[in-house]
Amino acid sequence: MKLFDPRSSYGTIESALGFVKRPSLFVVWDDLQVTPLVNTSSISFLHKMNVPLDDLEEHVVSIGEIEAMNLLGASLTSSKEALTEGLFHLLKKPKDEATT
Repeated sequence: MKLFDPRSSYGTIESALGFVKRPSLFVVWDDLQVTPLVNTSSISFLHKMNVPLDDLEEHVVSIGEIEAMNLLGASLTSSKEALTEGLFHLLKKPKDEATT
């Protein structure tokens, strides 16, 4: 994937790493790795790691200043579960688990 900043005055790809030209979807892993969302590679990765698809959860969260600071702190203390630790307070249990 080549990255390009459309706001760049230079107009070169190399000078603008970090932006994509059109809207794209990405996956942020628990260790804070960001990868493009490609359904086939994600599913094959999960199968390789023996993760049942029933174990997956989707969480949509808003990241503000407090969440960013929590993520920073978690990334400095945990290399494997920084996303979960940094945003733990935003992860809600499903209703059927909350009552048990």
